[in-house]
Amino acid sequence: MRAAAIALCLVSAMTADCLACTCSGPPSSAVALQSASAVFVGTVLSAKSERPKVKHPLGVYRKHRIRIEQSWKGAPAGKVVTVYTTTGICGTGYQKGEVVVIYADRDKYEPHQGMLYTSLCSRSGLNFVAESDSLGPPSTVRGQGSWWPWK
Repeated sequence: MRAAAIALCLVSAMTADCLACTCSGPPSSAVALQSASAVFVGTVLSAKSERPKVKHPLGVYRKHRIRIEQSWKGAPAGKVVTVYTTTGICGTGYQKGEVVVIYADRDKYEPHQGMLYTSLCSRSGLNFVAESDSLGPPSTVRGQGSWWPWK
């Protein structure tokens, strides 16, 4: 079993995916809320693959434009933000039109240093109704049919 894991890691190292996932699963919502840079429920407006010009340890990215519907931390509801995910072993991705919970951190690596990113090690993408209920009331909510983006 150990030999198979090492062989898989060596094969994965060619694409840098072996570096990615070291978590044992997503943290609790309370821990994730405390440690994340931004926490929100949002609607995915677009998603596309992007190969960075600068070699990144996690490989190819997916770039998502997401409109924030409810926010607990970070930008207020109504804003549109860019969130990156990786396509490697720890990667995750969202489809246009999906409503997802995002627990995002700031990327430490070029070329997206400082930008929001998520991985399978966060709670991102989980059932947004159950997840948002466990977070308590959001700090801002996008207004429906109003020019004002939050109430």
